[in-house]
Amino acid sequence: MKNYNIKKLIVLVILTALTACSNNTTKPETEKPATLSANQSLATPTKEILVNDGDLNKPYNILGEIDTSMETGSSIYANQIELARQGKDLIKKVAFNKYGEKVDAVVHYKLQETVTGGFWGEVAAGYGAHNVVSQVSGIAIQFVENIKQSPEQQEPLQTEPSTKVSKTKKKAR
Repeated sequence: MKNYNIKKLIVLVILTALTACSNNTTKPETEKPATLSANQSLATPTKEILVNDGDLNKPYNILGEIDTSMETGSSIYANQIELARQGKDLIKKVAFNKYGEKVDAVVHYKLQETVTGGFWGEVAAGYGAHNVVSQVSGIAIQFVENIKQSPEQQEPLQTEPSTKVSKTKKKAR
């Protein structure tokens, strides 16, 4: 019985060593660009929209929150700079499509990656599985100086009263 258990242990160690040390000759896949199946029909902004992860010190009005996700088909080892660029491009497009020409910037921008698949998704992600979904959020704003008012809302222009000084000579007494 003791010999039988030792043989089983040796076989398990050899099998583990063979599978762990296997030579994987497949080339890693290049990262795919973001596949935004639900958001593919978004129009590209016709003006520059600023994206900032903090607040701005310029007066503005809040248009509303933006919260969307993009399925990048990437792994947790993906190029984070490219992922951040894709997230900023997406939030600009969503803001422009939601608020039109009114949107000037997006503040409090956040990009959060989530691994799908629960516990086994986390394990697979450790081995490079392409199961990451990125959540993109922010607040769309319009700068106060860019707000166009209708003629009824505009204040009438204040003109200074004309100051006509009459030049009268005082008679000397």
